Amino acid sequence: MTKKLLPGEKWEMVADPNSPDPNSPSNDMQTKDQAKSNILELCSESDYGSWEFWSSQDKSEEECQNIIEAIKELVAEKKILPVEYKDIKNQSYQETRLDSTRLGREVRQSIMPNNIDPDNFYWFFATDGGKKEDLLSRRKDFLAGQ
Repeated sequence: MTKKLLPGEKWEMVADPNSPDPNSPSNDMQTKDQAKSNILELCSESDYGSWEFWSSQDKSEEECQNIIEAIKELVAEKKILPVEYKDIKNQSYQETRLDSTRLGREVRQSIMPNNIDPDNFYWFFATDGGKKEDLLSRRKDFLAGQ
């Protein structure tokens, strides 16, 4: 049933309380915690998986920063290890020092089409602790969805 307006009354636009705030960041944008979870999952699956996550287009500067911070935290927590490609190729899988400036450059460069240099970019592996955290997180998500 539609309400009739009385003389002199005007319609007032009221925001739907369930609709997203147009002034807030996009709901599609990943938070740092979401980025950590996604990165940990992909790194647990395979070394190449680490680049599958952040090598997609349409990421804002804030999302890039969230990814960079998530990677730095995961490395500091010993959940993932940064490795150079040469150490994958020779199968030594030697952990390398993570340089924040280089990581930022690589993440920002990777969001441009066909702009990943796997021979020179960092690669990441999940540690046993990282794999365990990933499994627990996925189990929790699965049980929550039932």
